[in-house]
Amino acid sequence: MPLYVQINAALLGIATVLCILPELVRLLRKQLLMRKQGLPALPTGNKQISFPGNADILWSHLFILLYSLLAISGLFSGRGDASEPSTDTYIVSLFINIGIYLPFIHRIIYVTRQGIAPGLGFHRISLVQLLRNNILYVIVIPLVISFVLENHGFDQWLHECTGTPCQQDIISVLINSDNLTARICLIFLAVVVAPIAEECFFRGFLYNILKKSSGKVVAALLSSLLFAALHTSLVQFVPLFIFALLQCRLYEKSRTLVAPVAAHFLFNLIGSFFILLIVIVKASL
Repeated sequence: MPLYVQINAALLGIATVLCILPELVRLLRKQLLMRKQGLPALPTGNKQISFPGNADILWSHLFILLYSLLAISGLFSGRGDASEPSTDTYIVSLFINIGIYLPFIHRIIYVTRQGIAPGLGFHRISLVQLLRNNILYVIVIPLVISFVLENHGFDQWLHECTGTPCQQDIISVLINSDNLTARICLIFLAVVVAPIAEECFFRGFLYNILKKSSGKVVAALLSSLLFAALHTSLVQFVPLFIFALLQCRLYEKSRTLVAPVAAHFLFNLIGSFFILLIVIVKASL
C-alpha cells in the first residue's frame, strides 16, 4: 500500500475523530451536570426552535462518519500507482458525493426561509460588502501558497517521498481526458455545485456545531482540517486548509453563506481557468 494512501487515511481518521469528539464531550458534560443537580437526563417541556439542533448535530456526525469511510474506502480500493483515474468512474463518484450533501442544502434553505437564527443561511450581501470582508484575500492567498509550493518543488518532493501523484484526480482528469462532455460536466460540478454543497456543510453546519462546543478558533481549525482531509490530496492539503480557515473568517464577518459560496466559486473558477489554459497549450503542441 503506497505511503501517501496511508497518510491520507490517517489524516481522515484523525480529522473525523477530532470533529466528532467536542460535541460528544459537551453532551456528556451536560448530562452529568443535569444528573448531579437532580434534573432529568433528557430535558422535557418547552422546546425552542434553534439551529443547529440535536437532529442537525446527529445528522452531521453521521455524514462525517459516512463520508470519511467512503473516502478511506476509495483510497484503499483505488489506484495504488500513479495511473490516471477513469473519467466516467470519477464523474459518477463526484455526483454521488455531491448528492450526499443535498439534505444539508435543503436544511439551510429551510432555516433561511423560516428566519431561524438569522445570519446563518443565504442572506443577501452586496459586492461592496464582500470586498470589505476581504473576499479577495480568501481567494488569492491559497492560490499564491499553492503556486509557491509547486514552484519550490513541493509536489515533486512529496511524489518522491510518498508516491503521491503530483496532481489531484480532478485536475488529472480535466487535463488528460479527451471527452469534452466530461470536462464540461466536471467544471460545472467543481465551479457551481461544489461551492454550494461544501459551504452548506462545512461552514453552515460543522463550523456552527463545533463553535457551540469549542469556540470559534477551535471550530475553524477542526472544520478546516476535515475539509482539507476529505479532498484526499496531500499536494493541496496545505492550500485547502488555509482556504478553509479564511472561509470561516469570511463567514464569521459576513454572517451569510453567500460570502463563502462566492469565494469558493471564484477560487474554483480561477483554478479551472488555469487548467483549461494547460489543456489548450497541450493541444497546440
